[in-house]
Amino acid sequence: MFRSRTNHTNQKRNSGGAINPLIVVALGAAALTAIGVVPRVENHIELSRLHEELKHTVPIVKAVLVKPATKTETLSLPGDLQPIQNMPIYARANGYLLKRFVDIGDNVKAGQLLALIDTPELDQQVEQAAAGLRQAQRRDHRARAL
Repeated sequence: MFRSRTNHTNQKRNSGGAINPLIVVALGAAALTAIGVVPRVENHIELSRLHEELKHTVPIVKAVLVKPATKTETLSLPGDLQPIQNMPIYARANGYLLKRFVDIGDNVKAGQLLALIDTPELDQQVEQAAAGLRQAQRRDHRARAL
């Protein structure tokens, strides 16, 4: 009998002395939650208190009388103007300049005539093409007549 009592008592001590891991996890989670939540709740309470104070105060607005500036006040800034995009203008045809209607730096609009160019080589090519067209039309006319 004596032995059974000691074994029974030792079992109670062993079971009571061991810490359950679930309790440790639960206590850790509770501690982390308290560490994260408590400062947020305190900040929210402080923010609510400040909001209530500001709700009942009258805002202060500073006004200044506006007056026009004198004409002697100027502002000179150094700088130069550059176009967004530079576009070189190349001749589409070789020739001689007969008349120029605008100068460098003038404002121009789309479709505006800038200059007249005499193009003897192109004129000759146009004449040859016209002669070739007339010959083709004559051949076609003869072929239909047959």
